[in-house]
Amino acid sequence: MSRKLEARENAKKGIRDQDPRVEVPRFIPPMLVGELGTRNLSLLDRQKRFYEVKADGYRTIVTIRHGEDGPIVRLLSKNGKDITQRFPLVTTQLADIKDEVVLDGEMEALRPRPDALGITTQEENALFEMYGGLVPDRNLLSLSAIHLRHVDYRLRLFDILFLNGRHLTTKPLSERKLYLNEVVPDELSAVSTVPYFEYTSDAALLRLLKAVDKFGLEGMVAKRTDSVYTPGRRSDRWLKIKRTPQQPIH
Repeated sequence: MSRKLEARENAKKGIRDQDPRVEVPRFIPPMLVGELGTRNLSLLDRQKRFYEVKADGYRTIVTIRHGEDGPIVRLLSKNGKDITQRFPLVTTQLADIKDEVVLDGEMEALRPRPDALGITTQEENALFEMYGGLVPDRNLLSLSAIHLRHVDYRLRLFDILFLNGRHLTTKPLSERKLYLNEVVPDELSAVSTVPYFEYTSDAALLRLLKAVDKFGLEGMVAKRTDSVYTPGRRSDRWLKIKRTPQQPIH
């Protein structure tokens, strides 16, 4: 059995193990990212990093615990403010998760693109599968709750911090990703996990950056695969690489 397959099997077994003595934390402050310019890509230890695309949205911490009356889902801003009532569709779909968890992700609002896309690279095809003919628009997330009901918003999850009575923040990111993918159902329309890329050349990274620019995303985050999660602290183990758009998308 390969090491990767063995790790996935261990993740499945681990999900079934539960320690009822440890309650779900009410809030875990999100880990912060450093920043790296596109001219410094050669400084990255690329063999040890995952690359995730990033839209300009709202950082969101999710807590799910299961009581006698069913699941209790809370959405919290990066400062711990409860925003559950603003996103009822996401909240309802998260209730399908059977485990007690704390998750980290980004809430995105989407609108139709004003132009047609020509897909020419593998990276562009991957982003098209995520966004189709839509483009993220952070301003839509600021609408009133009434108007927000008519907005196409989605939660992209990229980390898991707590699972069934166990804190996972000291586990390496590569292991946390396995847990996350086992916990989040594939069939949810408004909730998904963020895909990641693994690269070893500047040319491949530049292709991804061009795709990020084409789709109007904020940039990408390069994360060390062995990184632990440091709540509320900034670390160069997570580095944001901002796009340098040639032309804004209106």
